[in-house]
Amino acid sequence: MEKPISANEPNRQMSDALFKEIFSEEERLKNLVQVLRGKEAGAVSIKTLHPVIFGSKMNDLSFLCDEEYYYMFEIQSTDNPNIPYRMLEYITRGLREAAELFNQKGEKKDTVKIYSSRQLRLPEPKLYAMVTGLSQTLPTDVKSVKYLSDLYVTKSNRAAKSPYSVEVQVEYFNFKMSSEEIRGYLEEERIPKRFEHYQGTDLLYYALFVNAKRYLWDCRKEGHTTRLTYEEDILWLCDLFWGRGIFVEILEQEDKKMSIVEAFSYEEDIREAGMEEGLQKGIEKGIEKGIEKGMEKGIVGSIKLLGQIGLESSLIKKKIIEQYSLTEEEAAHYMKL
Repeated sequence: MEKPISANEPNRQMSDALFKEIFSEEERLKNLVQVLRGKEAGAVSIKTLHPVIFGSKMNDLSFLCDEEYYYMFEIQSTDNPNIPYRMLEYITRGLREAAELFNQKGEKKDTVKIYSSRQLRLPEPKLYAMVTGLSQTLPTDVKSVKYLSDLYVTKSNRAAKSPYSVEVQVEYFNFKMSSEEIRGYLEEERIPKRFEHYQGTDLLYYALFVNAKRYLWDCRKEGHTTRLTYEEDILWLCDLFWGRGIFVEILEQEDKKMSIVEAFSYEEDIREAGMEEGLQKGIEKGIEKGIEKGMEKGIVGSIKLLGQIGLESSLIKKKIIEQYSLTEEEAAHYMKL
């Protein structure tokens, strides 16, 4: 049975795509390490993991740093007290893959023998999460720590001499902002004072972008906009960030910029019409592209849009077969493009 997707999930999926695009560059990863740990990063390599129990979704960002530290980063659009448990699931899978990659001499190997007398070499996990969104109730501290033991039925003393047998510590960044703060940034490039430590960082700019995107959507719902469509709102936001020298190497590429615009404008369809009707609108946008640019590009565009909200491959394939009257073989061909 295909797992249904809630109307809240697309917002996270669209933002995930932007986050992963931003941190696909090695230099940005090195800068991220400096922000998180306050140190220079050496050889940074990205290693994306497949989660164990979260369906077809992947963790947002994970990479090895200097083959010593295993960084994992998750982004959220709502507060989630269960994030330490989610990170436990991710890092368990991640450490298994790390153990398969290196033996005690750092040489590559194909299998890991956890019952062997030879000690394994494992990178030290560093776990982080960030929440964004609009809120009138804002925290004083941007950074806090969440523990797996906070979820335990038993409530022991964390500082006691006998610690928990299993503990997970996640450094948690709260980048929520008020509508007034976002308006101040859009109109006057004013950064809220509590974020001064993060000024000039990709983390802050990412948070400003997705929070501004939500602010523009709220303005449209209330009729406080002069632009005709939400797509134009996102295009205006992209141009604003580009003009301020933010994410220039991404936004100066027309295909990447328009991919961001289309993805976030598609989010409006989901919010307004619900999942099923929103999916249909996404496919219709793909058809329009097909008419404009050739049917093949239209089909590929539909596949990309549906994929960006986390729809499973089997359901995407079913949808394009129905909409474009394709055979199984033709659909499989387009899925590979």
